[in-house]
Amino acid sequence: MNLENKVAIVTGSTSGIGKSCAEKLSKLGAKVVVSGRRIKIGEKVSQNLTGESCFIKADMSNEDDVKNLVDATVNKYGKLDIMVNNAGIPGPLISLDQITNDTLNYMTSTLFFGVIMGTKYAAKEMRKNNSGSIINLGSIAGHLGGYGTSHIYSSLKSAVIQFTKSVGLELAESGIRVNSVSPGAIVTGIFGKTEDDNSETADKNSDSLKSVFSQAQPIKRAGKPEDIANVVAFLASDESTFVTSSDYLVDGGMIAGRQFSVTLERMKILSEMANK
Repeated sequence: MNLENKVAIVTGSTSGIGKSCAEKLSKLGAKVVVSGRRIKIGEKVSQNLTGESCFIKADMSNEDDVKNLVDATVNKYGKLDIMVNNAGIPGPLISLDQITNDTLNYMTSTLFFGVIMGTKYAAKEMRKNNSGSIINLGSIAGHLGGYGTSHIYSSLKSAVIQFTKSVGLELAESGIRVNSVSPGAIVTGIFGKTEDDNSETADKNSDSLKSVFSQAQPIKRAGKPEDIANVVAFLASDESTFVTSSDYLVDGGMIAGRQFSVTLERMKILSEMANK
């Protein structure tokens, strides 16, 4: 894959999946705009990329920030070819009775509103060239109940997947492709984030999840951010020009069903019980 002469924005790219996506697109030759709320970390990520890059601070829950992000990118590089709407937050592990209006608004503004606004302003620029690729980050939690950290998180990720399919139909007529990628059990710092956004703590916690996640799906290893970045790179490239309004599960086979060895063992137990 070759992304030379392509210009990409990756939101929420100061760490985790977003950072890995920025690194992958940069290695393939794209000019990459790293974006997030943490200035020092974002600037460092940008400086460490292999190709031309810059950092633009943006809070995806703020429409003015999203518009400025796209405008600043086009002012610097002249166009926008790839938009990766990755910015997200972990959902609080709460029951239905604990959901408040504030919690709902806070999560919706980042996990769904940010995706819609990112798509809106990216498409406005892409329409000028009648081409472009928008990639939204969904989740396995958007496909199955009980796989997210909260009811709200699962519902919003499902909304992202459906929005992708729907808006992709409109933008296809303008030569713009819109797809989503739904990660499974991927080891990133988002699982260890605290209220003060302590990245060091998050990284330590993510390391401890590797052994747990390695048993979560048929493929016996934990998912890595690079696994997601590879699919994002494909969708960003000209090798996927006939692909739109689709969601790509990258989950090690988790949604397909139980691990075969576990199923086989259970069937043996049931067979033995039936023959007694």
